[in-house]
Amino acid sequence: MALDTHISIPVAQLMLDAFVDSFDGGGSPGELHVFVGAPNADAAVTPAGALLAKLVLSATSFGAASAASPSVATAAAITSDTSAADTGEAGCFWAGAVATPGTIATGKIQGTAGVSGDTPDLVFDDDMIVIGGTVAITAWTISMPTT
Repeated sequence: MALDTHISIPVAQLMLDAFVDSFDGGGSPGELHVFVGAPNADAAVTPAGALLAKLVLSATSFGAASAASPSVATAAAITSDTSAADTGEAGCFWAGAVATPGTIATGKIQGTAGVSGDTPDLVFDDDMIVIGGTVAITAWTISMPTT
């Protein structure tokens, strides 16, 4: 028998709100770290590529999840990194709550990173990052499917 699980839109909203609210649960605002290469299969593990940049999430990192299928939460303003740590092409990100600045502790998520034409999970103004340069995010949404 095939798996065919479905959840209601209100449940998807609750799940997504609980998840994105976990980014706000550390001692500091949540962070988003940008790496070269692809994301890991396990979001609990730091990506293997070179760390390019660290960006700080807003104190309330996401707005409320939408009442839609899929339910979608949109990130609030993300502070640009004005001094990138390395040079390379952004390929993935890792984000979550932090206990101390620079260290992701909980609420972890990974995904692809790039420019809008590439349809990544996280959209940059420019995915070619240069050491010492500014790294800016133009869009980040997370969705919770109902089917």
